[in-house]
Formats: sequence, C-alpha cells, structure tokens
Amino acid sequence: MNYLSEILIQSNLMKEAEHLAKFGSWQVNLSTGKHEWSDEAFRIFGFVPGEIDPDYEKFFKHVHADDRESLKHVINEAINNLPFQQCEYRIIDREGNVKTLLSKILVKCDSNQRAYQLIGFTLDVTEQKKQTRALEIQNQKLMEIAWVQSHEVRAPLARLMGLVQLLNRPSAEGVEMKETMKHIMNSANELDDIIRKIVRKTEEIV
Repeated sequence: MNYLSEILIQSNLMKEAEHLAKFGSWQVNLSTGKHEWSDEAFRIFGFVPGEIDPDYEKFFKHVHADDRESLKHVINEAINNLPFQQCEYRIIDREGNVKTLLSKILVKCDSNQRAYQLIGFTLDVTEQKKQTRALEIQNQKLMEIAWVQSHEVRAPLARLMGLVQLLNRPSAEGVEMKETMKHIMNSANELDDIIRKIVRKTEEIV
C-alpha cells in the first residue's frame, strides 16, 4: 500500500467518524475569506457535501437571529485577543430544523501575531440538549412530588390523627359523633385528592 492510498483511507475513516458523531470541521482563510467545510459540516446545516460554496454570509444566514450578535462577538474576540474560543449557539438548517451546536475555534497567527486562519470544530448537540432538558423537567416534577408529600399531606393527616385521638379519649362520650365524622370525611377526602395529585404527577414522569 502506497502513501497516497494510506492518506485516502485515513481521510475516508475521518469522514465516517465525523458523520457518526455529528461532528463537522471547517477552516477560514482570513486573508482571502475562503471557507472550507468538511462533509459533515455541510450535513449539519442540511446540505449535501459541496452543494454550496460556504462563506460568512451563508453561515450567518442560518445562525438563529437571537444568537448572531453574540457569535460574531465570540469570533471577533478569537481573532483579536484569544487563540482559542468555545461557544454554543443555535442554527436553523435548510429544512427549518432548529439545532444547537457546540463550536471550538482555534486561531492561527503568523510570526507577527496577526491572525490569518480560523480552524473550527462543530458538534451537533441538539439531542443531548433535549435529553438534558427532559431530565431537568423530570427532576422538577420529582421535587414537586416530594414537596407535596412532605407538606400538603401533613395537614389533613394531622387532622385525621387528632380526630381519631379525640374519639379514643375516655371523655369522648360527650363528643358530637355526627359532626366529628363529618370532619373525618372532609380530611379523608382532602387526603385522597392529594394522593391522586401525586399519582398524576408520577404518571407524567413515566
């Protein structure tokens, strides 16, 4: 196997790895403005590899409007002040899907410390963000259930226990039984409603 064949195999393996990981790479020549994207970078934005000639205008056209200015600031900071930057932003791909991307930007400088190239690595973290959000919602519901169990259950349960204790006292003969049973039923119904509420919240998690 010759050297050229080895390079070709490594290149194909890299393309497959990027595709499986939803991981794209790109570079920008700051002198000429020329952009180069890997195949997966095109796919992340909803394009067939090589379908468009990428540039800043086409790139920012797909960046979510609420994230454009902050992303421009990050890129400018990288070019002017920092050799490395990491940022998270949203895009709207060609099909209208909103995606969350995590990008790492490396700045290449010449001997005079002037930036001449940007090298970027972009990971599509949309699914991870959705899973994280789902876990946050689930944890919030679990906290709500715990709060209901530790607070709302106490009041009717305490009343029930007090009424039962009242009926068990030797002096309970003088207690109005009908009125006491009414209070017991009210507390029992309230407790039943709370338990149903807990069950509903638990079913929402499942």
